[in-house]
Amino acid sequence: MPQSIASRLTDYLGACPPFDWAAHNCTHFAAGWLQQVEGAAPNLPAVAGPVPAMRAIWRLGTDLADATTRVLGRQPLPAAQARVGDLVQVPAPQGGQALGICAGRTAALITPAGVAHVDMAAAVQCWAVQA
Repeated sequence: MPQSIASRLTDYLGACPPFDWAAHNCTHFAAGWLQQVEGAAPNLPAVAGPVPAMRAIWRLGTDLADATTRVLGRQPLPAAQARVGDLVQVPAPQGGQALGICAGRTAALITPAGVAHVDMAAAVQCWAVQA
């Protein structure tokens, strides 16, 4: 029997390393999930900190949401339509925006302390993930 998306997400979150600009930032977190679920992930530029990350985003779009839309090749949906496993845009703990994963009533995001959860009410929009 195939593993449910919720079970796959629990396993993925349990194995995630903490936030690191170069090795595991929010885009790596989202891309790793896409690799797990869809079998392919976008090729992401390497960044060494917040300024290079913003430059990479600006090269791809006008902001994180626009860059995500362009890289994924799919249009964002209202956050209220997010299903478990969908990518979501949420406020980052250190300010700005971050990519997370809808975990039901919460959105999981990566932080220096590991995975954290914020209420899905904070999510701005989502991108459907094909499970």
